[in-house]
Amino acid sequence: MIPLKAIAVGASSLVGAGVVGGVVYAASPERLQFLAPEAPKHKVKIEAGKEVSFEFTSSKTITPVILKCDSKPEHFPYLEIVNSPPGKKNATIKCNYKKEKQVLGEDGKLPFTRGDSLSQSFRCSFKDKEDENKFFCELAGEDLTIRVSEDVRKTPQLSLDWGIKSPS
Repeated sequence: MIPLKAIAVGASSLVGAGVVGGVVYAASPERLQFLAPEAPKHKVKIEAGKEVSFEFTSSKTITPVILKCDSKPEHFPYLEIVNSPPGKKNATIKCNYKKEKQVLGEDGKLPFTRGDSLSQSFRCSFKDKEDENKFFCELAGEDLTIRVSEDVRKTPQLSLDWGIKSPS
């Protein structure tokens, strides 16, 4: 239930207050009064134990590339970006799992977990704040190519490559 702030409802006494279907209401003997719902907090909305698909695009990769995170009982998928060692122009996005839902900041930017030397110029953030499963990735001055790959344990991940010259 969303906590309510003190409200005055005319001269009558407040009989009840609560939330129904995300709408905050206050009830008095004379009428039912609807109040504006609080702004939702940005959380990746995933039910624990269900597979979830995340879509990633970039200016170079227009068609969404899908990363599917497997279901794990009592755990939520947690996306992380890992940068390659210096000199390699690559980063990966993997599914990890935690007991809590992933909460992204106001900018909706996925966190770096290792090798965050690019974290200021590299970002994968919400493409549309209304859909928390769609991300747009960019790196200042570079064209990012996004593709599905696998890690050594055959776990699906996304590979983000840049600075690759096309064959001439």
